[in-house]
Amino acid sequence: MSEFAEVVSHAMGLPAGERADLAHRLIVSLEEETAGEQGTLEDLLVVRQRRVQSGDFVAYEAAETLERIKQSLARRNKL
Repeated sequence: MSEFAEVVSHAMGLPAGERADLAHRLIVSLEEETAGEQGTLEDLLVVRQRRVQSGDFVAYEAAETLERIKQSLARRNKL
């Protein structure tokens, strides 16, 4: 088993609260890493809010969005 798979397996065995904390920490670390490249998460949210307010966006039902995410992850796992 790869080191990544071992970490994921261990993380999935944590209680829900600890998994949520881990997920939050990982997301924050990504935000910090990409802040110079893309701006902050707050900047991104402001841009998205403006697009929503101007009508310059496409909205999808939550179920459809989740299905798209599942398909994308399935394709990624096949690579």
